[in-house]
Amino acid sequence: MNKIVIIKNIKIDRYNRFIGLVLYKKNKDLGKEIIKLGLAWGWKFYKNIQYKKIENIAKKIKNYTILEIFAPKIRNR
Repeated sequence: MNKIVIIKNIKIDRYNRFIGLVLYKKNKDLGKEIIKLGLAWGWKFYKNIQYKKIENIAKKIKNYTILEIFAPKIRNR
């Protein structure tokens, strides 16, 4: 693998966790890419509208079969 990524810290949440971006290949957002592939979703309480738009597009083109099979109950908590 040997890929270089940059972790960009955005903020620390109320539970002391880092909220940030993982960037690769000159500022490509890894989060967006895995949402496009249907391997992740935008957290429903996080207000990243761009991620939600990408998620909705992925659902329309049926990239969400993996999550629909393995994680529907987790998402609805």
